[in-house]
Amino acid sequence: MPPSQPHRPPQSLMSSIPSYQKKLAGFYVGTVLFGSLIQALVNLPMTVFNDKRNPLNVYFVKSGWGWTSVPLLLFAPMAAYHASLGKPSPRRQSAVINSLLRFTASTLYWVIFTQWFFGPSILDRVYIGTGSLLIHASLTIYEELRVISSTARGAPPAIPNGPSTPSKNPRSSQPTTTNGEIGPYYQVAEALLSSFLIFILLLWWVMLCATSLYFHSWKEKTVGTLIGLAMWVVMYVIGLPRIAPHAMPAGPGIVKLNTDAYVD
Repeated sequence: MPPSQPHRPPQSLMSSIPSYQKKLAGFYVGTVLFGSLIQALVNLPMTVFNDKRNPLNVYFVKSGWGWTSVPLLLFAPMAAYHASLGKPSPRRQSAVINSLLRFTASTLYWVIFTQWFFGPSILDRVYIGTGSLLIHASLTIYEELRVISSTARGAPPAIPNGPSTPSKNPRSSQPTTTNGEIGPYYQVAEALLSSFLIFILLLWWVMLCATSLYFHSWKEKTVGTLIGLAMWVVMYVIGLPRIAPHAMPAGPGIVKLNTDAYVD
């Protein structure tokens, strides 16, 4: 008889969550907590950030999902298609559709909290401030951007036109792809969109710091932080990875942007 396999206890929920997601949640919770402590303990000077009419607040934060959604709607399906090169056509189509479904779910979440929910939005019914939406947008951007990595100038791609190497991480088991079917202009578009999304990601963090330092009560910021994290937890941390892992974005660094393809 073959030797019996040792019994492995079921993996706990917390241990199944990747460390980067634990750090990401801690980073945004810590940002709000640290800013709130400073607000409570220090008499902060008047700056441009405590003026709700400052240009960053008026032209960016108030239209936060617009600045997030337009480049994300273009980038996510492009990256999904790029990451699925070498797979059968139905798999490519499925990857693009899944990226659009994730975007739609994130947008509906924003609509419910800011625009309409069988009448007034939740934000209008329970005042929670804009920090929740900044966290929601930032986490969505971060998860969708993880698929991108770049090839350093003068260095060869990590895996040139050859067989793919499967990852040992079950959460990122997709094979690494090459750029064989992607032209330079496609990569330029991906690079520009991902760069703009990185800028937006940094801007939302700066504005989250300002919101934590100058506005809202502890109760409003606590509820807002939980709301900002909720959709991310459901879609990227617990929900899709367990129920429909094929609907998650491709593994980190799957899309290799070869900058030499368009710099020279």
